[in-house]
Amino acid sequence: MGFSEIQFLNFSEQLINHYSAILSCIEANDDEFRQTYGEYINHQKIGLSHWIEAGKKGYLNWGILHFRAAA
Repeated sequence: MGFSEIQFLNFSEQLINHYSAILSCIEANDDEFRQTYGEYINHQKIGLSHWIEAGKKGYLNWGILHFRAAA
């Protein structure tokens, strides 16, 4: 595509923080989320737990990709 990689800023530890914060928010407001999303919220909590665990195990990277387009 004509791009060259400049750098990758690794913020993988923030993936765990981010998804943990979302899960905490859902759990703190479970009744409200359940009124809007019903039982789907259970699937969302399970999914977030999987993302958090994968991040802790180092299976995921999260960051900023910096590329330069060809002149």
